[in-house]
Amino acid sequence: MSSISLILCVLAALTPLTHAEPVIDTGAPGLGDELVPLPGGTFPMGSAVGTPGRGVDEHRHAVTVAPFAIARTEVSQQLWLEIMGANPSTPDFAGAPLLGPSLPVQTIQWCEAVQFANALSNRDHLDAAYTGVETCTSSRGKSVVWNRSAKGWRLPTEAEWEYAARAGTDLAYAGTSDPAQLCTYANVYDAKALLGWTWPSFPCDDGARGTLAVGSLTPNAYGLYDMTGNVWEWAWDWYAAYADEAQTDPIGPADGMVRVRRGGSFGGVMEGDRVAFRGWFRPYMTWNALGMRLARSGV
Repeated sequence: MSSISLILCVLAALTPLTHAEPVIDTGAPGLGDELVPLPGGTFPMGSAVGTPGRGVDEHRHAVTVAPFAIARTEVSQQLWLEIMGANPSTPDFAGAPLLGPSLPVQTIQWCEAVQFANALSNRDHLDAAYTGVETCTSSRGKSVVWNRSAKGWRLPTEAEWEYAARAGTDLAYAGTSDPAQLCTYANVYDAKALLGWTWPSFPCDDGARGTLAVGSLTPNAYGLYDMTGNVWEWAWDWYAAYADEAQTDPIGPADGMVRVRRGGSFGGVMEGDRVAFRGWFRPYMTWNALGMRLARSGV
């Protein structure tokens, strides 16, 4: 048996992640810059063959991530306004409210997300994680370089994001595998959303038609809110097929056309809200269901 086949056989039998318990800051959710330190570990990234809604790009493989810290909530519009001086968020969609200081910021480019991370690092007197952000839009995202030794604010990698969302489990969504229970944990396209979509809604009620204030619902086992739903979240990586073999701290390819987004939103399809689902978007484009979550190294 080849080494790759052996890895796949082991992965087929993998149950929840191998890691130490995280140290969780249990304070009340805030603006999006409160961190939860995670210990890192090895987990089965992607989804198993036969998983309902599984995408062809969700090849399951073993991934190890180093310790890092990730924000307890998505970045709020208030924090974005304080740092950047203007709120880019779309006010509403189909009558659903999307504008408010405690709601997640949205309608931001990936290029703006890395600019924001650097600006927040400057506020906090931290080394900026990125260079080349000034020409990000004109270069279509290709000018940005991540200094991985920097301790400043940054986007999580796709692997870090999925590790954090899974929180030591192999659940379909962040907090549960039961669509009828998901509204306890996530603001998703539920039966009362009335957004006019033709695709099936979740059989639950999260109490909102548009976005909810960050940290409104129940967090996952790592104390992280809205890892499923509310708004999609930009990740660092260029989108590409997963490697077959086991990976350690993968950061995606060196170049590409689209950047990864994760987590689903208040108006998405059920398959797209799964923690294994891989979305993408051009780094210089925006969407009223796409925001961000911060991370930091060495915290």
